[in-house]
Amino acid sequence: MKISYILIILFLLCTVRAAGIVCPATPPYPPCCVSSEFWSGGWIYLVFISITLVILLLSVVYMLSKIFVKHEWEIWVKDEMYQILISVVIISTLIIVLSIICEVFTTLAGNDPFLIAHNYLNSLIWDKTLNMATNAFQYSVLCQLLAAFRLQIGPVSLGVGYNQQAGLRAVAVCFDFIYTFCAGISASLMVQDIGLSIIQAFAFRIMLPLGIIFRIFPFLRKAGAFLIALSLGLYIVYPLCFVMNKMIVDSVLPEIQLSLPPLETYVETFLTAIISPFMPIALMGLYTVMNQVAFLIPQALFLPTLNLVITFTFIKNAARVLSQNFGEGY
Repeated sequence: MKISYILIILFLLCTVRAAGIVCPATPPYPPCCVSSEFWSGGWIYLVFISITLVILLLSVVYMLSKIFVKHEWEIWVKDEMYQILISVVIISTLIIVLSIICEVFTTLAGNDPFLIAHNYLNSLIWDKTLNMATNAFQYSVLCQLLAAFRLQIGPVSLGVGYNQQAGLRAVAVCFDFIYTFCAGISASLMVQDIGLSIIQAFAFRIMLPLGIIFRIFPFLRKAGAFLIALSLGLYIVYPLCFVMNKMIVDSVLPEIQLSLPPLETYVETFLTAIISPFMPIALMGLYTVMNQVAFLIPQALFLPTLNLVITFTFIKNAARVLSQNFGEGY
């Protein structure tokens, strides 16, 4: 049994080196690589120490089972020894599958999925969302300035004064709502962009090695399985969801053509044009901004929610599989 453990551990080491998923010492780093700190930072030694401690603990329990004639202890020790073997096999298989999945997904995406996700979110934030918020704010200020203008006919004491563009206050309220909406959406998208950077920095650097260590200990097996599944879901599935979002936006949304209504629909009578001549222009600007927001809502609300659903579904099911106690003989 000890020889089998040594062979499997050596196979694990050879697999990691051959798979080429260990990051180089200096950037640029290839996609889906495990940080070199797994070797130089001591993680691999912690794995060896953890396996040794668990085997030592099981040996003590096995000795006590013989002394006190506890057959259930003996059965538990044998089962846990088998689980250690299964843990090492899972880890080695995971590394092989991980390298293959990363290569396939990077090929399908055409580039590093994280790079594609960052470019997509940055374009969505700075070129679209904040740009629309700025336009809405400028339109709102302009409408309020025009609405505050008072036309005076005759002397102040005897004449008549009225706000010719009073109706623009209602349009300004609509622009204010669009500005508030776009500002909130931009904050949400920025959080997602920052979250991707955090995931890229720590998912395979801390969570995956820590999950491998936890998976070895019997009382931490479920926590280790969850950390492994979490690192895989966040590092592989989550950025690929943004690649999917970009493909959806590039292929589906441009096919949806919305035509602006004719200007005559806003100037129904000469009275409207005389009383508030800037109203049709303001409504055309409002419709243009609303049209842009309509394209933004699926990208800013629906697709990010779909990303989270897909990622957490993968994490939940992967953790369930990795935390199973694969019994020997059944």
